Amino acid sequence: MVKANIKTESGILVNLDGTPQEVMELLNKLEKKGVVKKKETMQKKKTKMSIGDLLLELREEGFFDNPRSLVEIKNSLAEKGSIYSINTLSAQVLRQVKKRNLGRIKEKNKWMYVSR
Repeated sequence: MVKANIKTESGILVNLDGTPQEVMELLNKLEKKGVVKKKETMQKKKTKMSIGDLLLELREEGFFDNPRSLVEIKNSLAEKGSIYSINTLSAQVLRQVKKRNLGRIKEKNKWMYVSR
């Protein structure tokens, strides 16, 4: 996620948060319409992403296109530098299931998680 602060010709200050592509597209559109003079510098957020955000990011990357176990999710997050215990991860994954961001199915007496 990136953050951009834009000041329009009329003096309005606009704060944008989004993926780099989303921010660049919006900046290009505003620049073409003459709403802004030039692109402002973008800064990466310094805040740590929550476990829920990390899980949604995995879903967007297609990680959950195939059923995944908690151990597979834990290992994938660890590869990206986010290390969590199974107990912590289990609660957060279940929260995403309840929010309907993920689905879960039982295979061989084991819960597996998939995209919805």
